[in-house]
Amino acid sequence: MATTLPPIVARYFRAEAACDVEALAACFTPEGRLVDEARTIEGPEAIASWMRTVMSKHHPYQVELLESSEKDGGVVIVRGRVSRHAPNSPVEMNHKFQVVHGKIARLEIR
Repeated sequence: MATTLPPIVARYFRAEAACDVEALAACFTPEGRLVDEARTIEGPEAIASWMRTVMSKHHPYQVELLESSEKDGGVVIVRGRVSRHAPNSPVEMNHKFQVVHGKIARLEIR
């Protein structure tokens, strides 16, 4: 992907690729929220727990970053192709980040 991501978004995807749950959770503000599969997870500790569950169910998986765009107000949208060992794989998903003061305040994965 040719587009340069904001540092915290790039750090999130590096942590995810490395299966580094603690580094991924550290990308979020203390009140950070992650929305995935119509479920909202709040706070870095809960996000780390969520990520451990995701990895235990779906690992190994890979996210290929396809494109990104930045909007006003710190919104960054990244489209990625998620590949894993599953019948419906790969699937394209959007990651909508709300970045505040260099941290992720909210992430919606659809």
